[in-house]
Amino acid sequence: MRGLDSVMGIMNFEEEQIGEEERLLLQERKMLRKEGNWEEADRIRIKLAGMGVEISDTPDGVVWRLT
Repeated sequence: MRGLDSVMGIMNFEEEQIGEEERLLLQERKMLRKEGNWEEADRIRIKLAGMGVEISDTPDGVVWRLT
C-alpha cells in the first residue's frame, strides 16, 4: 500500500497520537473498570469524547481513535 501511495500520495500512514492528559485519563479509566466502578469510568469516557477521543471496549481491550 505504501508503494502505491508513493505514486498517488493520498493515504495517511501516520499513527494517531493523543496528549498526556488523554493518556492519563485512559489509564485512570482502565483502573476504574478493573475495580468495577462503571459510573466513574463512563464519566471519563464522556470527558474523553468531549476532548475528541472516541473509546471502544473490545474483548481484546480498549481501542481509541481521534474524532
